[in-house]
Amino acid sequence: MSRALLAAAGLLLPVCACAEAFPEAPERALVVRACAACHAPELVVAKHHTPEEWDDIIAKMVDRGAVANEDEQQQILNYLIRFYGR
Repeated sequence: MSRALLAAAGLLLPVCACAEAFPEAPERALVVRACAACHAPELVVAKHHTPEEWDDIIAKMVDRGAVANEDEQQQILNYLIRFYGR
């Protein structure tokens, strides 16, 4: 069973446990759900990116199966720019 499928089914406990690795903000739970389902927090935050780079990364992840609607993608983008932008 894939990691994303396990996370969606609520069977992947580290997804919830990694929330503390991300800075507190209203969008944190969304970032954890959308990003940490497949990636360790260290990978998500390893590099700071420009807003354009984060936007491209989010689009690629959605194309690869990350679950986030347009509004959620914008919230994720705002969060990543705020805490991991350059």
